[in-house]
Amino acid sequence: MTACDRPPCDGTVTATGYCDTCGRRPAASTAGATPPSPSPPTSDRTADVPSRASAVLSTAGGGEMSLPDVSVLDPSELVDDNPRPPKDGRRCGKDGCDETIGVGFGGQPARPSGYCPRGHPYSFEPRLHRGDLLGGQYRVEGPVAHGGLGWIYLARDTQLDDRPVALKGLINANDPTALSVAEAERRYLTALDHPDIVRIINVVTWRDTGYLVMEFVGGRSLRELVTRRGQERVLGGPLRLEHVAAYGCRILDALDYLHSRGLLYCDMKPDNVIHHGDRIKIIDLGGVRRIDDHVSNIVRTRPYLPDEELYHDSEPAEEHGERRPRVTKLSDLYTVAVTLSELVEAAVPGPPVAQDSFRRLLDRATAVETGARFATAAEMSTQLRGVWREIHSLSTGVPHIARSTVFSPGADPLDAGLGAVPPPDHEASEPDLAPPAPEHVALRLPVPIPHPDAPAAARELLTCATSLALGDLDAAEEGLLRACRLLGPAIARHDWRIAWHRGLLLLARGDVQDDGAIQRLLGISPGARPRARDWFEAVCDALPGEPAPKLALGYCAERAGEPEVAARRYEAVWLRDPSDGAATFGLARARLAADDRAGALAVLDQVPPHAPHHRAARLAAVRVRAGWRGERPPTAEEFRHAQELAGQLTLDGGRTEGQERARLAAEIRASALRALGVGALAPDELAPGPLFGDPPGERRLRKLLEASLREIAEGARTREEHAALIDRANRVRPWTRF
Repeated sequence: MTACDRPPCDGTVTATGYCDTCGRRPAASTAGATPPSPSPPTSDRTADVPSRASAVLSTAGGGEMSLPDVSVLDPSELVDDNPRPPKDGRRCGKDGCDETIGVGFGGQPARPSGYCPRGHPYSFEPRLHRGDLLGGQYRVEGPVAHGGLGWIYLARDTQLDDRPVALKGLINANDPTALSVAEAERRYLTALDHPDIVRIINVVTWRDTGYLVMEFVGGRSLRELVTRRGQERVLGGPLRLEHVAAYGCRILDALDYLHSRGLLYCDMKPDNVIHHGDRIKIIDLGGVRRIDDHVSNIVRTRPYLPDEELYHDSEPAEEHGERRPRVTKLSDLYTVAVTLSELVEAAVPGPPVAQDSFRRLLDRATAVETGARFATAAEMSTQLRGVWREIHSLSTGVPHIARSTVFSPGADPLDAGLGAVPPPDHEASEPDLAPPAPEHVALRLPVPIPHPDAPAAARELLTCATSLALGDLDAAEEGLLRACRLLGPAIARHDWRIAWHRGLLLLARGDVQDDGAIQRLLGISPGARPRARDWFEAVCDALPGEPAPKLALGYCAERAGEPEVAARRYEAVWLRDPSDGAATFGLARARLAADDRAGALAVLDQVPPHAPHHRAARLAAVRVRAGWRGERPPTAEEFRHAQELAGQLTLDGGRTEGQERARLAAEIRASALRALGVGALAPDELAPGPLFGDPPGERRLRKLLEASLREIAEGARTREEHAALIDRANRVRPWTRF
């Protein structure tokens, strides 16, 4: 036995060829292995892309996507001393027979053996019994469960400290489908090596029947989690939405591994995923088939892979003209989505925005048009990972920052002036809380990374973006049309980059709909998506785990006068990444619009020092504290904090005096003078200091404000601006007798 060479594992490689700690083969022994060659992709939509799933879930326990630790039962306790036919029977399968076998009639229990209604013999009786020794090594203890095609037996490896192993044989030796599947398992599956897929250790023969020897997984199937009682039994508490997302990412990681080796799983369902310890294991590999195999019978379970999916894009058989079933990578992703849907229904509801994101992800994976679905397991996993971050951040308040794989970050915080020094002609005692202009937002939202599979269309989208930046909206529209034609309507209709640029164009036009040429080209009714908001919704449908479309939707809701809706969208982005400037200022404006000054300040105060907009957030916090909200003045405490924070700001390049400091001081002093004028504050309630004087008072405050305005007037850009500032200074100066 040798030491495992997979860092950071410190286990030992046993006689089985696998590590006794991490459960994997040594890296050196698998480096030169040649997996089955994957079949060529049938279209650009299903082409393989480099897998990101393995990097996403590189750790099993611990880490940001850790699962609850599920206790593992003593394997001997799972042995069934009275094995019976599988519940609800099985399909016969003999010579294509669809009759059901193994069910009782007239209230009688099902017979373990007999004949189907068409006369085909069947038997569900276990063929192994306690004490049988297979391969001179594996001693049987008894059956523990039955899968779709075979009994699972518990055995002990007598050559390895009686370690428990699982033996899988045929559930019905007369079933040709089962026979072919067993052969496929022996041929392909012994080479698989993935931590979330059950490991095939050996193949042994007993009385002319082959049995797979697998690692024994003694956990609980996800099927148990569809009831609250099962959740308590397995998890010790309720199933949460973030658990479901973690399950999904691990399942997709395993399927991405299979797909990269030219294999499909086909039969994903909650029963076939075991939660053991803090890991999962996909079991029952009986349905695995090559991607290019369009002949073998398909192992499936309704409704995880519906009939209409089986025959989608199938071709007539040569002999009789009947349609031949075909499954693809998209079919596997469909089964994952249906599996997760069951668990989502059983889970405790998550935060509304995150629940909506999860629903969008499942809807895309099961869309009627296959062109709208995720093309790869890695793509779906990336979005589900983003949904998990959203769930966890909204539930716990813990940030989960990650760089987007499809958007470049936006450089503009879209603060609409809230985080800037007031302009020289600003006379109000409150900052302007209007959202930024739509034409400005259209140029400052995050930029999509160019389309990797369609360089010609990517160039046209770049032309669209460049023309948009130059203000030539007609040229931008033409570039977008050319990109749609290059992709073709079937692809462009579901391409999120097309929808994103369309939304930006409508924003730049002020949401004024044009002649609808793009909608007609895409086969979308001209009135179906009249506003930018509708196109950004389509992007969110396609990329439910991405922050960028939520920023766009938050802005659209803010602009439509829906501060609560805007706040939910902005908050989902801000909690994941407090350094996101657009989310920070958008959420602050939305909370202020809902008359939640404390909530807005909490957002601004939590911007981390390393964020590029930290200074702007500090400046905005000063202005919000010292600003009026309608007829509501700041409190004396808020004025005190504003004075302290203003003194800490770096303004005018670090100088103690200058135009920026004078303009900010003028706004704060005007607000305080207004509060004194209406009796909202007494002079002695203002904290002494450079902004309010020492001691503070109305006369002293008027002199200070006059001085600020005259200093600002010295830097006036025009004669008219200078005159207006001097007039204002004269109006606020304290009265004298002479």
